[in-house]
Parts: sequence; structure tokens; C-alpha cells
Amino acid sequence: MFARFRLAAFAALVAVVGAGSPVVAQGVVANAPDPYVHKGVAVEFPETAGEFERHKVTEFNADGTDVGIGYSIAGLPGEITLYLYPARGVSCQDEFDGAKTAIERRNGKLVKNAPELTIPGFPGATQKSAQFSVKQNGYGFEHPKLISFLWVGCMADGKWLAKYRGSFFDRDTGKLDGVAERLFSQIDWSALTAQQP
Repeated sequence: MFARFRLAAFAALVAVVGAGSPVVAQGVVANAPDPYVHKGVAVEFPETAGEFERHKVTEFNADGTDVGIGYSIAGLPGEITLYLYPARGVSCQDEFDGAKTAIERRNGKLVKNAPELTIPGFPGATQKSAQFSVKQNGYGFEHPKLISFLWVGCMADGKWLAKYRGSFFDRDTGKLDGVAERLFSQIDWSALTAQQP
């Protein structure tokens, strides 16, 4: 039970770290349908996406266009959250920098020369990514050293942003190759990408 509590606390904190959106009205969607359909661009997020299981849907605004969709992989402690939300009138670099700063404020240390994460299937989107290391217990509760990922995709039309946040135990780094790409490939993004110029 203690291990489950630690993992639940870890998942909750990762969700907070990843949010990076101003919270107008925030709520976990109880009994989210399968699939959960984004209210702004109709992207569908299924309960099961290949090896990934959806465990939480959070709407950060009243109209449900700013959302976070949490996924996990059985047997791999950690949290993956996909965000899809309207652009806020700032540059893609500013969006990325804001998310990066939020992670650094919570003891994330930027990994220099980390490989760039490029997600296929987002034609014309500006993609920015970073990788972070979090020391043991750095999030303020008991946990091993972590590895954390950030990707921001700014759509070419300037109207929508997609974001990926993932945090895992550092000891599992060897199991993480391609994890973001595999999750993204399980989601049909065409309702979003078809709108692009």
C-alpha cells in the first residue's frame, strides 16, 4: 500500500509539473467516455492505446478545450500526460520556456545535449523539446532519481498547442526509447492536423 501511495503521489506531482496552463476551472472528468473527445478539435483519446492505459482526464477550463490526458504503461512507474489547448497569443518559444521553467522550479536540471524529440505526424508544427534530471527526493517526497521529458508542438495555424510531459524512474531509462513516439502514434491526430495550412 505504501508503494501505491508513493506512486500516486508521484503521478499527482508530475501532473502539476506538466500543467503549465493557467487554471480557470479545473476538474478531473469523472467516468470519462471511451474515447474521450477533445471539445475544441475532436481528437479522440482512447482508454487503451496500444501498451498505454488512460487513467485520468483533466479539463483546465470551463469549455473543455484545455485538457490533460494521463496515460501509463503497466509495470513502468511514471506518468505520461498529453496536453491539447488553445494558443495563448505568445510565441512557441515562450510556451516552451514557461513549461521548462516550471520543471526547473521543481528541482529539474536540464540535461545538456539531450537528443531532440521530434514527433512524426505534425506537419508544419514547430517542435521544441528538453530532458531533465531530478535528484532523489527532489520533488519533496520519497522517490528515486527521475528522468523527465518535455515536448511542445505549436501548430502552424497558431491556434493550438500540443504538449507531452513524461517522468519516470531514472533506472528505467533503457526502457524509454521511443515511448513518446509510440504513444503519439496510437492517437489519431488528423482532426487537429487537417486544420493546418
